[in-house]
Amino acid sequence: MNDRSASLLAVESSTSVDDAFETFLEEFAAAFARVPSTDVDDEIDRWLRRIVEFFEADRSSIIEVVGSEGFVSTHSYARPGFDSAAGIRMASVPWLVELWQRGEGFHFSDISEVPAETHGLIHQLGLRSHVSVPVRITDQLIGAFAIGDIRRSRHWSVSVLRRLRLVANTFGGALARRRASHEYMRQSALLAHAGRVAAMSQLASSFAHEINQPLGASLTNAQAVLRLLKAAQPNLDDIRAGVEDIAVDTHRAGEIVRELRRFLRRQEPDIAAESIAGLLHTVVRFLAAEARSRDVTVEVEAADGLSHARADRVQIQQVLVNLLLNAFDALAGTAPDRRRIVVCARQSSPHRIELSVADTGPGVPAAEQVRIFEPFVTTKVNGLGIGLAIARTIVAGHGGHLRYRDAPGGGAVFEFSLDAAAG
Repeated sequence: MNDRSASLLAVESSTSVDDAFETFLEEFAAAFARVPSTDVDDEIDRWLRRIVEFFEADRSSIIEVVGSEGFVSTHSYARPGFDSAAGIRMASVPWLVELWQRGEGFHFSDISEVPAETHGLIHQLGLRSHVSVPVRITDQLIGAFAIGDIRRSRHWSVSVLRRLRLVANTFGGALARRRASHEYMRQSALLAHAGRVAAMSQLASSFAHEINQPLGASLTNAQAVLRLLKAAQPNLDDIRAGVEDIAVDTHRAGEIVRELRRFLRRQEPDIAAESIAGLLHTVVRFLAAEARSRDVTVEVEAADGLSHARADRVQIQQVLVNLLLNAFDALAGTAPDRRRIVVCARQSSPHRIELSVADTGPGVPAAEQVRIFEPFVTTKVNGLGIGLAIARTIVAGHGGHLRYRDAPGGGAVFEFSLDAAAG
């Protein structure tokens, strides 16, 4: 531990205790002001250890309200040689929870100071001194911060107890940010799923056409095989070829249905190494019938030797489907022989893959370009204005940024990048 974080016990009898604690609190608060919401749990674990070391205590914990389980110790650090309190349920100490709910902390400097009815949990935890402070978000109790000693008794001064409330408040702010981030991601996932369902309802007839093609081919081949079997001397080679065609077409229909089910299923993000060229061709195949019905030519340009990308396959498919459907709409007023979309993937660096969807439509007016990614902003008569907002959120979740630019010679280009997969 550095000099600034010298042990509180070493200076407890001197006037420098306040300065030492204030310096520690400044570093503590600054760390949580900087930490991303995704790293809050790791930062809590790190600082529980730092707090134990600073106080030369034996254990510190964060207790949170966890659904129907009530108060549970979700984070805990114990000095080597002692058990942590992780996972302990507080249902057996309703009197302590009542104190926290009233906004009161609980502390004792020696086991002799606590009422007999509290001895059960204290003996279970092996505590000889203890402080717990409620953690609140506005007026809602979400948990508590606790610190204690197993090896010895300790006097907790009024100034230390007051500052421990500041520690609890800082932990509370971090937990609030983490909860808000989780709720945002949950709502974003629900909205994204709704967007996929909406897109598929628009493309239902196209999918029906795509599935009917291999099924129709299978039926034709089955009828041909039946005719061949009725011959006096059936040609086994022709029959074998017909059956193989049936197998290929049936497999193709099954793949279409499986891809559709993956696309529509509500599931947690699954970041994995994905072939971007394969993903682009799958999306274009999704929309092939829609493109034909609108007289739009869709081309895929995937550079040779393209790395795999770290991506959630379904989510990036959704981004591309949204961009392509928008491009279809943008081309509605363009002459049929000029309706062209190019979906491109290129290696912009060894670690990044750039994807873009470019069309030959009128582009986005300059006055609207700054607002097109905002929720519920749309130029379509029947549009909800959430497609581009969802797409940008998904791309941001992959560490990228969805942006717009005018295409040279007219038209619109939407582009973003993904991390290349290692190896």
